[in-house]
Amino acid sequence: MSTPKLGRNARLFKDGVVIGYAKDISVKASADLIKEYSMDSLAPAIVAPGKQTFTWSAEKLYMRINFFS
Repeated sequence: MSTPKLGRNARLFKDGVVIGYAKDISVKASADLIKEYSMDSLAPAIVAPGKQTFTWSAEKLYMRINFFS
């Protein structure tokens, strides 16, 4: 039995028109934590997401280029 691929196919839209197609696209999101402590506790009083990063990759990316628009 073969291992299934992780990833999806996606259509890229601009103003409601398909301008591209991506094969086996995957997206990853991550965020740093901001912790604020009070003077009377060892546990943080506030924990909130900080800087957020989004990375993506695709096996193949096809873009429609229209020179006559």
